[in-house]
Amino acid sequence: MEPSMSSYSHFIDQLAGGELAGKVAVNRTTEHASVVLKAIFRKARHHVCILSSRLDEAVYVWEVGETAAGFLLENEDGKLDILIEQDVGLENHKFFDEMARLGLLERVTVGKVSANAQKAYTFNFVVADREHFRFEKDRGALEAIVQFSNSKSGAALEDIFQQLQSASDPVSVARPITFRASSPLSFG
Repeated sequence: MEPSMSSYSHFIDQLAGGELAGKVAVNRTTEHASVVLKAIFRKARHHVCILSSRLDEAVYVWEVGETAAGFLLENEDGKLDILIEQDVGLENHKFFDEMARLGLLERVTVGKVSANAQKAYTFNFVVADREHFRFEKDRGALEAIVQFSNSKSGAALEDIFQQLQSASDPVSVARPITFRASSPLSFG
């Protein structure tokens, strides 16, 4: 039986806070993934790397987007790097819409992993500051392990990410600039 969302959130907060040092959590649902990602973004101070099949909007929007934006707003040198395997639908992805709305897209990079490179691995992950992570052994399944303050595994994941990133193709998630009627700009 899966734990209730409130008890799972509390457990993840305890893990992230160091109260359960060395413990590992497992998540098996999109709701749990969102809870974990929010905790990872809250814990991050400098750098978050995401390797995802398609940046599923069921996981990466609303509260996660707000938390990611909060990480970038609170940490002036904060950076978010994303690698995806499928770039379908990014032009309308709400996660990037939120980043653009807040003027944060210049601190977000997105790359597409080649089909050939994807054959070399089966996993997806998120890692922050080389020590806090969520790791899916099988990119086709939601089950993942979660750990905070594990610099050995976190550094290994970020190193893998950097290798994949160096061979990836950049993907534009730029949004058109829009002006509102209430804009303080005046040209006259």
